Amino acid sequence: MSEEILGIFSGWMDKEGGKIFRNIWWCKLVFTTNRIIVAKDKKPIIPILGGGTPDYIFSQISTRKRMIMQEISAQKIEDTLKADAENFEIPYSDITVVEAEPRTGPDYVYLLIYMGSLHAPKYSLAAKLSRRYFSGLQTFLETVLPGKV
Repeated sequence: MSEEILGIFSGWMDKEGGKIFRNIWWCKLVFTTNRIIVAKDKKPIIPILGGGTPDYIFSQISTRKRMIMQEISAQKIEDTLKADAENFEIPYSDITVVEAEPRTGPDYVYLLIYMGSLHAPKYSLAAKLSRRYFSGLQTFLETVLPGKV
């Protein structure tokens, strides 16, 4: 079976070098059957207003739309990785634990990704997501990363 895109969320991550002001890197979080791809995205016009809805979640669409996404997944995944030199991937096999928690109000859910050491997360990502979608994200993560959430 080829790799399939399971979910796409808008978000951001802190980049090193932000001292007084945060150095934020706007990104898309692309969850596949094998990995998370963190891909550079354009800055939202008004990043702090309004909640977010997931761009795509495989379990919340029709069978026909999911089959269409399956047809384009492999090429879309490779195109996403190659689109910018800063894009990177996090293989599920390297992840020890993922914690998901809303922390900065109703519009963001932090994903703390631990790899190896459980004392400090390797990646701290935020998905722009309305609070009403948080339980759906939690269920999605438990499906994609069983035993790690």
